[in-house]
Amino acid sequence: MREIKFRGKPVDPSIGDRWLTGFGVAVVELSEEYSKKVGYSKEVYLYTEGGIFQVSEESVGQYTGLIDRNDKEICIGDYWQAVDRLSEKTFKGLVYWLNGCIMFDNWNAHEFLNRFQFIEITGNVIDQFNMLKESGTSE
Repeated sequence: MREIKFRGKPVDPSIGDRWLTGFGVAVVELSEEYSKKVGYSKEVYLYTEGGIFQVSEESVGQYTGLIDRNDKEICIGDYWQAVDRLSEKTFKGLVYWLNGCIMFDNWNAHEFLNRFQFIEITGNVIDQFNMLKESGTSE
């Protein structure tokens, strides 16, 4: 059985722009009246051993129970690259959920692990987006 873990980026800038890791996530739906006042409709909280932190909803990713060749935990929202065992070509893609399955682009986790080797995490959707935004190319 895999370990249940989540990660997320904190909303509070005083915490810094670092990933927090926790064991649970809560989504709080805000009232319509309050939503209009603050400009968003829900808040997401990450439960960690150090406390409960509000995180951006887009940044929340669940640990898949898998690690890459560098012992890095693979989470939903990660970009990967790997070598096809037969053709020896390098493929790249995104890890995401689809109908309760962990997907590596077109392959579920079982198919992916049987087909590919030298799996490596190359980034994630949040950090990649932030780098593009900072460079002015995220239009």
